[in-house]
Amino acid sequence: MLTVNNKKLTVAAIAVAVVMVLTHIPQEKVPASLDFLSFDKLLHIIVYAVITILALQAVVFRRMIMGIVCVIIVLALICVVDEITQPMFNRSCSLADYLADLVGILSVSAVYYVRKKEFGRADKLQG
Repeated sequence: MLTVNNKKLTVAAIAVAVVMVLTHIPQEKVPASLDFLSFDKLLHIIVYAVITILALQAVVFRRMIMGIVCVIIVLALICVVDEITQPMFNRSCSLADYLADLVGILSVSAVYYVRKKEFGRADKLQG
């Protein structure tokens, strides 16, 4: 069974859309003021970690692990589309960027799973 919080899902979708737009700005049009973002891979990890948090909050499956796996798969596919379409906009497709995106997705998913399991056990012990 799947429960969707439409407001939270909308926020997650908007976050993905913003990232897709920003990652497709042609390289020569990126403002020089953004050059301070030389920690590119860390930025990829943070952005996709935030998107993962939003997505995990938006959908609830009866079996938690199924929900987490579905979120991971959907976001990983979005990352693939993001990377492979960038060359159409004079950007480079980068395996390192994709792997950084996955680190953000997987790390948040793992923490989310562990935290949910801990709270589930605590609820059972108290009840």
